[in-house]
Amino acid sequence: MMLTPDELRIIGMSGPAWISMLREREKRIMDRIYGEFRNGKADHLTAIAEFACVRDQINQIETAIRQLHKENQK
Repeated sequence: MMLTPDELRIIGMSGPAWISMLREREKRIMDRIYGEFRNGKADHLTAIAEFACVRDQINQIETAIRQLHKENQK
């Protein structure tokens, strides 16, 4: 994913807050999957897909922040 310098600066400023919010969402999804499993629900595909999307978002933000740090060190 190639981001413009402006996009990187914005993510650098707001990324940590987004990561924090997404980690909380990730935890809620896992709690829901666990609760559904304990209650005998067999189909977790939707929750797992939501979890995968949140994980991808976190990884993309973290990658952008690392890219910004590398560019700032030059």
